[in-house]
Amino acid sequence: MRSRCAGRCVVRTFRLASCERWFPFKESFSPLLVRALLSACGCEDGVVLDPFAGAGTALFAARAMGLDAEGIELLPPGCEIIRARAIRSERLDSDSVRRLRMWIATKPWRTSSDRIAPRVMRITRGAYPAPTRDAIERYLGACQHERDVVQTALRFALLCILESVSFARRDGQYLRWDYRSGRARGTHRFNKGAIPTFDRAICAKINELIDDVVHGQTSMFSKDRCACIPARAST
Repeated sequence: MRSRCAGRCVVRTFRLASCERWFPFKESFSPLLVRALLSACGCEDGVVLDPFAGAGTALFAARAMGLDAEGIELLPPGCEIIRARAIRSERLDSDSVRRLRMWIATKPWRTSSDRIAPRVMRITRGAYPAPTRDAIERYLGACQHERDVVQTALRFALLCILESVSFARRDGQYLRWDYRSGRARGTHRFNKGAIPTFDRAICAKINELIDDVVHGQTSMFSKDRCACIPARAST
């Protein structure tokens, strides 16, 4: 009973202290649990390999213990999160914060002539309203002109809002489609509710990241360094 209760405390502590509210990576688990397991196994040196790195929890927990860590991750969201966490600076510097605030104030994607169309899988085709899809492409086009740390923060903010501005909602391993998407199936009509505009959602998310980092509530990035190798699907 004691160990069971302790386990629950570890998980709850992690949920409250982490950046789960930024991007709810549901498959992640407690870094405290990783550290406890590594300590229990007597891992004091060497390299920790996580072949299913996810959001990088095991990698960064190992690095916090002074161990080298390498990971392999197939899914783009996991790779994007790990890139963000692997930024050397623990907090955004003042110039980077000013650039992010400029993005909120001026919304440069609205006037961007550059576009980058994200890769679309068949299962997610038609996931966004046309104005949202257009804004995403312009946003990515404008991002490429920023320096690396700002670009990484902007891409991470975009990743965090993609589900909220889409017609779909993840339900376990499945996607539920809002009736407005034209892809809904079955007799039960699914209504996702109000879908925020891209501008509203992305500005709110960037502002949330800035507030948390500037006011020291949590660190957006980590000083820890690790290697994450995006896995390639076999042909």
